[in-house]
Amino acid sequence: MYKIIAYGSLRPNHYNFKRIADLFGETAITLIEPITLKGFQMHDLGYYPAVTPNPNKSITAEILLLSPKAYDFVDHMEQGAGYIPLSINTPNHKNTTIFIMKSCNAPIIQSGDWNVVCTRN
Repeated sequence: MYKIIAYGSLRPNHYNFKRIADLFGETAITLIEPITLKGFQMHDLGYYPAVTPNPNKSITAEILLLSPKAYDFVDHMEQGAGYIPLSINTPNHKNTTIFIMKSCNAPIIQSGDWNVVCTRN
């Protein structure tokens, strides 16, 4: 099993969370816990967000547990879209993957929470 940090469409109640559950079964993607993650800022790419490193910002996300097949699917999907996997340690979880962009010129989401953007639209 693999742990990832989901901050956009992979969060519970969003499109790709449901898609993974439909493709690989409901136990292939499960919520571990919500997290406020320091050291990243969120950008609005339109239909989905991106995060970039920023030591002065934080994002709202969830830590998910994925089956190996679900993780391979997500890894391929994210890297195919230009995201880079980064393994980080959180206060409660070691070796957790977050998919980031090294840089991004899209508008910054000041709240750091994709759910705020989704309810605005």
